[in-house]
Amino acid sequence: MSMNHFYGVAKVNSRGQIGIPKQAREDFALNSGDNLALLVGVLPHSKDAIMLMKAEEWYGVPESAPIKNSKNREFGGLVKLAERGQIVIPKKIREQIGITSGLQILVLSHEKTHSLVLALLNQDAVGKWAENMIGRSNND
Repeated sequence: MSMNHFYGVAKVNSRGQIGIPKQAREDFALNSGDNLALLVGVLPHSKDAIMLMKAEEWYGVPESAPIKNSKNREFGGLVKLAERGQIVIPKKIREQIGITSGLQILVLSHEKTHSLVLALLNQDAVGKWAENMIGRSNND
């Protein structure tokens, strides 16, 4: 991925599941059964965003990298990508950042970390952040 990309909006179901859009799965070579790392608090733009990347890529990031030594970062755990592209966001993370059934989540790529970002959809901070992120990549 060479630029930020908006993949769409996913809705959280009652079990905390969301579907990762097919194009995002293809772009990031995510396959059924892959273990994915969930990271919370990594992005300075939004505390209500989750970074999602293949577990082996996360474990391969050096400990000195800014993404790993952030004071606000929390490893949210590993999730397995289901056959139809769904993941379950762990209950602890859902409660921590206020994810409830029916909530819409933006699915974006993050250029600098080569990862997917799941951002809570609201009209304030995340909406402006996503708009700026997409606007910057379109101006390059």
